[in-house]
Amino acid sequence: MEGGIIRGRSLALLRRMGLALLCVACFIPLASDDRGMSPTRRDVSSHLFSLENWITVNALDKWIHRLPSQGSISDKDGSFIQRYFEVRDEISPLTEARNRLIANDPRWTALNDEILKHQRYLDDNRNDVEELIENTLSTVLIEQGLERGPGPIKTLLPPVDVRLVKTPLLLTISPRDRVLLRETVLLKGDLPVSLIEQIEKTLRLQHNISALIVPIGGLAAYPAMVANHRSLEKTFEVTAHEWLHHYWFFHPLGFNYFANPKMTTLNETAADIAGRELGQIALDQLLLKPRITQNQPQKSSGLDFRRTMRHTRATVDTLLAEGRITEAEEYMNTQQKKFVSHGYPVRKLNQAYFAFYGTYAQSAASSSPIGKQLEYVRQRSESVGEFVKTVARFGTHAEFEMYLTQD
Repeated sequence: MEGGIIRGRSLALLRRMGLALLCVACFIPLASDDRGMSPTRRDVSSHLFSLENWITVNALDKWIHRLPSQGSISDKDGSFIQRYFEVRDEISPLTEARNRLIANDPRWTALNDEILKHQRYLDDNRNDVEELIENTLSTVLIEQGLERGPGPIKTLLPPVDVRLVKTPLLLTISPRDRVLLRETVLLKGDLPVSLIEQIEKTLRLQHNISALIVPIGGLAAYPAMVANHRSLEKTFEVTAHEWLHHYWFFHPLGFNYFANPKMTTLNETAADIAGRELGQIALDQLLLKPRITQNQPQKSSGLDFRRTMRHTRATVDTLLAEGRITEAEEYMNTQQKKFVSHGYPVRKLNQAYFAFYGTYAQSAASSSPIGKQLEYVRQRSESVGEFVKTVARFGTHAEFEMYLTQD
């Protein structure tokens, strides 16, 4: 009987691997297609992040881990994930304490050994944590009716596949005379702030554009990248968010992601809404509660971030529409200093900032009505799964607006 179970698991694994490899085959050409070497991309060519190489290496590593000879995670539960994140969060204060000491202090060696011990624990258990996250979220997605296939033969396409990693940075480009996400370029994730600011300044002067290099929480490569510093709650949310991009890639919504800015916003905002809900359901299934973090700006800062940022965006849009570019940029510099003085770490506020963060229509940086409109669609849907399938069929923004007019 056990041999039959093992063979059954192996067949299921092979089927899942086959589907995953199919997805890798789909995503590698997209990763390697840089749509021509733009002047911006040429200027940062020495700092480019190779998504094609990343997908190739990590897809292989993930599926080697899933071979039957590598063991099972059947004995692991939510407490295992909880402990993993606790160990990870202990590294930062240990590192800060170590860095305050000189190298010949005996306490430095003890702290360094403790840090290395924590890092080994993370390295040894990361694959299992990722697999448990994938399995839990897969169960939720199936319960929401998002599996596909002919007749009774249904499966998730693509399978949930995630990597907890240090994510690359993203160079975002906007014209100076309007807010528009014109180009994005993935850069290596270890660039120092001094180099980041030098790149942004050089691009602005050479090409008369607004440039901003930002960290990203996740990326819908295959396997998906999720930043390894995110909270437990955010890790589940972002994993679900990125899987939704994978799912919609095979539907009109995702296929037309790059058709125009409105379709990009529609994709990202729908993934935000559904990803949060799916991630929370997965946490609930593991009986996990979000951990309280201490690094959030305090509400007592005296500044309503969302309201102030929305007002800033509206003012900038007005100034740019009137052709007052320099005045708009001076205003953004003033507002950036205000945010920082109230504890909000906005490193730079410019047209590229609003172009990138404004893509997410529920964010404070957005001026799009799509966020409220999608919330209305979710309210009309009986479940988050129905919402995901409803928005999947919108291949144009006009189709989405037409749906909104229906009773």
